[in-house]
Amino acid sequence: MRPVPHSNRSSALIDESNPTPLILMLDEPETWLHPSAQLKLGEALSKIGEQKQFFIVTHSPYLIRKFDAQRHLLTVLAGHGKDRRIDHSTAFGLFGMGELTWGEINYRAFDVCSNDFHNELYGRVQRHVDTQKSDGRSASEKEIDGFLVAEGNPQTKTWIRTSSQRYPATLSVYVRNSIHHPENSLNLAVTADELRESTKTLVAAVEKINAVP
Repeated sequence: MRPVPHSNRSSALIDESNPTPLILMLDEPETWLHPSAQLKLGEALSKIGEQKQFFIVTHSPYLIRKFDAQRHLLTVLAGHGKDRRIDHSTAFGLFGMGELTWGEINYRAFDVCSNDFHNELYGRVQRHVDTQKSDGRSASEKEIDGFLVAEGNPQTKTWIRTSSQRYPATLSVYVRNSIHHPENSLNLAVTADELRESTKTLVAAVEKINAVP
């Protein structure tokens, strides 16, 4: 995206004496834009937003990367039909500033659960458990499961690794293993309800982790 010459810019942007405020309203401007162009558009809009007010409707995590809770208001239109709701949130972004993902956007706005989003959540929990260890090693599956149990999630499932090796597991670990080991036919397939329940559990765990300074 090249800078637009002053002669082509709106006079409201450059005429300091113009008393009429400029309000931009953009509906999904990311349509047909390459992700790199979306990032540049987000930077441009963020710059404009320092002096002007604008409203943007978007599904793009690339545009929302410039969201700043100190300067911007993020409103999530979530749910369907009679369950439609408006969520004014400044905590959007489970994985840190600038790390919004399609999985989280689809979950927050459309209540859609996915294997990818589950993996992202599980990875965030694993990273947290990693930081609690003093030996410098990555957290084991057993340690992650132990963390989830300590957070109030019981081991309601049994994961069968081989015909002679099985062990109890929380639903989240069971779902994670099912996603990562589709070749394992010894376990029942994860249902849509189980994926949803596990996703909800991991979202709560990540939100709690993020709330600690």
